[in-house]
Amino acid sequence: MVDTAPHKKTVQSALTPAEAQRFIATLPAEHPARALEMVVQQLDALTDDMEPGARFAVVSQLDEASHASVEQVFHEYLGTLSQDERSGDMRLWQLAHDFWTNTADQYGTCASVLFDSDEKGIQQLRDHLPRIIARSLFAAGESVKWKSFRYLATPLPLWCGAGSIYLLAEKYGFADKQLQIYPGPGGISSSRAELLKILFFQVASLNSLQVVEMEIADRLITQLLPNFIFSEKKDDHSFYWINLGAEQEPSRINNPPPISRTLRYFGAGEAVTRLQLMKQEAENTHSIPAKICQNDKFEFHDFLNVIDHLATQWSHTPPQRQHERHRVHHRIAILRGFVNSFVMTSPEFGGKPAGLPLENWIVEDVSQGGFGALVKQHRNDWVQVGALLALQPQGANSWIIGLIRRVRHASDKEIRVGIQTLSRRPIALEVRTRAMTSALLHSTLPVIWFHDDDPKEPMRFVFPAGVLNEGDVLEFTFNGRGLVLQPLSFLERGSDYDLVRCKIMAAARKEG
Repeated sequence: MVDTAPHKKTVQSALTPAEAQRFIATLPAEHPARALEMVVQQLDALTDDMEPGARFAVVSQLDEASHASVEQVFHEYLGTLSQDERSGDMRLWQLAHDFWTNTADQYGTCASVLFDSDEKGIQQLRDHLPRIIARSLFAAGESVKWKSFRYLATPLPLWCGAGSIYLLAEKYGFADKQLQIYPGPGGISSSRAELLKILFFQVASLNSLQVVEMEIADRLITQLLPNFIFSEKKDDHSFYWINLGAEQEPSRINNPPPISRTLRYFGAGEAVTRLQLMKQEAENTHSIPAKICQNDKFEFHDFLNVIDHLATQWSHTPPQRQHERHRVHHRIAILRGFVNSFVMTSPEFGGKPAGLPLENWIVEDVSQGGFGALVKQHRNDWVQVGALLALQPQGANSWIIGLIRRVRHASDKEIRVGIQTLSRRPIALEVRTRAMTSALLHSTLPVIWFHDDDPKEPMRFVFPAGVLNEGDVLEFTFNGRGLVLQPLSFLERGSDYDLVRCKIMAAARKEG
């Protein structure tokens, strides 16, 4: 368990390389969050006047010593995302984000001797420069990923910094040089590979994925690196461009690039084809490749969803919006989660949110499939892709059900979300398993039925998360009729709900 108790921040003096070794020995391995906090404080304490060689020695020791802690913090962070009350996850996120951001900056400062033509500094770091630049880009990529975990935009200065650092690797002839940038297996990489990771993570439009899916995407990108293309010249497979060293994010080629010596073109190359082969193999074996799982357990449907998402985003033709949007400006009442959605769609409660945590958002555009909304609240830790919502538009009497599909933090206090409308006629009811004895008939399951689905086809139901077992058959009564409910397939799984396609049949009449 990661220690998430608050710790008082203290002012640190900069470590020397020898002191760094002794400091690392004091890090509490049993409390990775505390260990990471101590390292971040030491990175903050490094001063501008440090000798480049000493800075690199300290930063590299702190960096290498922290990977186990940041990995444990990551897994604890994933665990908090599945909880309704996530008081600890913001601190966990902040620690990991600050560690990678500071580490990238410190390695960048080490490499700055090349910008300054500091001959003394260059001499001190001559043998380490390829590793310094590759590590700086690796840490920048991790910082971008952790920003994405909270749907934060990549700041433009990061593109300028990462691009400028990479151009140094090109200038000195080691951009493609494969080297052991970190100890242990999997630590071999190059400056160009680390830049490509950042670029393809950015152009994958991951703000429509959940955090665990972002992590899967990151690991897939690493496996696909040999398939990507990157060049000073545009060809038919270059769908994107980046102006290295400019405060400008990468862009699709349909936006005309500027004329610049620092312009580079890139594209997915054979990556989309390889993704399709990976999907086919996974479906044949019903398993996720070990290189993607590593020591983690991912859901099979999440893996397939990410493959489809990446293949769509990186294709020659970018995905098109299915429905035309219309600008509006009105309020909508929001309640989150399965329980609140059940209450608001249940005739028993009359659609009244008395005592429930009601929020009001501003709808900015609507389409046939959903709408975009602006969230203006100070604390919105729960606003995540995949969150289930009960919604009541201004002036309406009934509630509808939707899912958050996209999230983007417009500022510290404003979030823009894209919401898919799932049902305009949801009905809350209770079902029971068919095999229950009479003594257990009072034990029922709450579900939400999307009653506006086509009755000639299997219909969608929302269940509490994890209550269905394979082969379950359920029954319920609706408008005086006995009905049998047979689950067919899971369509979506959230932290507190399962969206399931089900077949509805008339119950057999009882004799006598």
